[in-house]
Amino acid sequence: YELVRWSVIPLVGAEEAEKELGPEEKKAKAISSLKNYRGSGKGIPKNAVTSVSGNAVIVRYVKFQKLTRKELSKTIKAEAEPYIPFNVEEVFIGYHPIKDVMDEGKQKMETVLVAAKQDMVNQRVEILEGGGFKAMIMDVDAFALESVYESQQQGPSEETVLMVNIGASQSNFAILEKGVSMVVKDSPVSGNSITKAVMKNMGVDQKNAEKLKIQNGLLVTPQEKEAALSAGNKEALGVSNAVTSVLKDLASEMKKLIEFYSMQ
Repeated sequence: YELVRWSVIPLVGAEEAEKELGPEEKKAKAISSLKNYRGSGKGIPKNAVTSVSGNAVIVRYVKFQKLTRKELSKTIKAEAEPYIPFNVEEVFIGYHPIKDVMDEGKQKMETVLVAAKQDMVNQRVEILEGGGFKAMIMDVDAFALESVYESQQQGPSEETVLMVNIGASQSNFAILEKGVSMVVKDSPVSGNSITKAVMKNMGVDQKNAEKLKIQNGLLVTPQEKEAALSAGNKEALGVSNAVTSVLKDLASEMKKLIEFYSMQ
């Protein structure tokens, strides 16, 4: 694979970063930004692949009675309803049988079940179409991460791998065992959590906290910490302490996820 073009488009500019935008304002900004990008040059594909995660998406690993894919497609709403905490009529459902298993003397199939609220998916499609794109695939963040990992493998992997994507508003975790997705989880511990910790620790606003976070980052080794102490660099030490506090929470989330996987 070869990357031929890429862009990062902030939803808001630096001067607007401190304003709390409402959902409709965010939607309008996103459409406007995509429109501008779409018209910024030749060779920008129209077909779009996107992904969702967070509170409006659930991923469950469940054991359904053994059915053909055609049979399951007809009964999926009824089969899935006990596992979905939303109204089954208000979600889009996706599923993929993983393997056949014996459960309480009956043959069943272990299946990954995904449900996403229709209003969130529809809004994502509206934003893309409003920006001049055509939505082709709607994935889940963690599964998209798994796909990227799998595309880099030279063959079937025998490893068990934990992947973490630290995003701005949330982080995504995924555990793959021999190329099969076993555990998926989203967490609110994220880049914004680090910015808020810097704001609190350093007594600065969001805009300056973001700058300090990027400029200083984390002091990893004892030598780096000693050098900052010797130089009296309180800024670097304060930012590093703030980052460390959030990363401890992130490490704790990972530990819980690994323990859950081990119990399964």
